[in-house]
Amino acid sequence: MDFSRESERLRYETSHGIIADHRRMTASLRTKRRAVILGAALFAVIVLMVFSVKHSKANSDRLKALRAVQAAEQAEKAFSEKGSEEGEKAAAAAAPAPADDGAYTGLYMLDEETGIYSAEDENRDYPFASESGLFTGAPSKEYPGMTEIDYSGGKALVYSENVIKIENSKVLPMGVISQHTDYGEGESGCGAACLSMLLGADYDTLFEKSHEYADQGDLNSTYGGMTITAVQALCRDTYGKELENVYSESELPSVTVKRLIDEGKAVIALIKIQDSEINTNASMAHFIVINGYIEQDGELDFVYANSYRHDYDGLNLDHLDADMLDSVMNTEFDEPRTIAYIKD
Repeated sequence: MDFSRESERLRYETSHGIIADHRRMTASLRTKRRAVILGAALFAVIVLMVFSVKHSKANSDRLKALRAVQAAEQAEKAFSEKGSEEGEKAAAAAAPAPADDGAYTGLYMLDEETGIYSAEDENRDYPFASESGLFTGAPSKEYPGMTEIDYSGGKALVYSENVIKIENSKVLPMGVISQHTDYGEGESGCGAACLSMLLGADYDTLFEKSHEYADQGDLNSTYGGMTITAVQALCRDTYGKELENVYSESELPSVTVKRLIDEGKAVIALIKIQDSEINTNASMAHFIVINGYIEQDGELDFVYANSYRHDYDGLNLDHLDADMLDSVMNTEFDEPRTIAYIKD
């Protein structure tokens, strides 16, 4: 909007309106001044409202526009490849449908040293562990007053009075496991651990098989491991499933990850860590599983499972903001950058 022209037009109409009113009604000077002041105030309010709406929508519109451009590119590609009739059908299917709400679960913060009880053992006089931090789960239907959480490779119970539900979250069920086995092995087993969490598969069995795919060296060494190419082969050969890597330099990782979460897909992501903490300046590459996000007051935090922990580190989920995720995933790696999900 050209505010200078609009201002001139309003002043013109206002002044002529006052003159016309004066001729017709011979209003008092006070009435005319009041009309001018009211008109000016109204104009200022309109200007502020327009600016405020534009400013508050800036980030949202930018994201929507980026998605619209990408959807249009996919549709155009599908149309050109398939021809008129087939292309139209392919274009219609190019934009993935959002996941069923039933795919998601709740996100809970456990109080410090919250007792964890077995979901299978009826004797709940004593917890078998104590934890704090983030966990996915839902109120227990079988045991009133308790919340069932995703814990390690299965389910566990906590008293609901000791948990706080995190609002404005969208998370997929995920129990964190440790890549370190009972025998102290698995120092570089994050690839197998993430695949295990993604598929809900037994880690010990998968870890033993993953030695055959260790293209970076011994999985029990700090400097060994697997690239995403090896993890893809492990997934395909063991489970007959395709693990597709969709990382693209043309799109922010946070945008790609959020879109996949909205489609009901948790992802394996390659980051860098130092002393078990995500750090853009670290030298050690590491796989994590991102299973959801928290969106509040315009801020976006991603919820993730980090398998690099020993028993004393606990088995809770962690979170990091979108800017940090973009930064750490776009740093230099000696292997392919990764945002990978299981194809349907």
